[in-house]
Amino acid sequence: MHELASVRDALGTAVHDATDPVGRLLFNVLAMVAEFEAELIPARTREGMRVVTVARLEVTGALLRTLSCTNTIESMLSTVRLEPMVDATERELTAIGIDALPEVVLADAGYWHHVQMDALAGRGMQVLIPPDVGKRKGSRPGWDGGRYAFMRRVLETERGGGLYAKRQGMIEPVFADTKYNRRCDRLQRRGRSAARSEWRLITATHNLLKLWRHTTAPLPA
Repeated sequence: MHELASVRDALGTAVHDATDPVGRLLFNVLAMVAEFEAELIPARTREGMRVVTVARLEVTGALLRTLSCTNTIESMLSTVRLEPMVDATERELTAIGIDALPEVVLADAGYWHHVQMDALAGRGMQVLIPPDVGKRKGSRPGWDGGRYAFMRRVLETERGGGLYAKRQGMIEPVFADTKYNRRCDRLQRRGRSAARSEWRLITATHNLLKLWRHTTAPLPA
């Protein structure tokens, strides 16, 4: 009490110390407010952390939804390109005077599309597309029976497996040479028209290089 006697508290024009009733009341009120504020600090910290966690979860969820939507769109774009790709091939063959149209269509699992596969089969083409991705062990969940099982049986036959095996030797070397030998692993131009022009230039020079290598290759002894 002797130490508190030297403490003064001003309320308006009146000055009180800890020895009079009003002074003790004021000091007790200030002590309760200080204790109340001290107890609020961890509570506010926990509330702030909860708000940040909720916001982080919302952002993560939005990102995952965006990625899922992107993957779904990419998968859809891959599947719906099957028939247009064959149509473009036929137009290119006709433009250079080749009347023979494709009899067999080979594509990877990303191009599986029931409607377009049936449409191509109706045009007299044999469509060979595995329902399963090459690295997958076993069949896709829900992709059993029906046309899925039929296609697996066709690809397991000597003729079906032999035809589909040609795809790796025809298609994959083109991308390997383009990406790794020529270092064309990304498009430099932006915009659909510009990207298409750049891709056509890449593929045209690929064909020119094939012709040049064929004419300059040494003859077998």
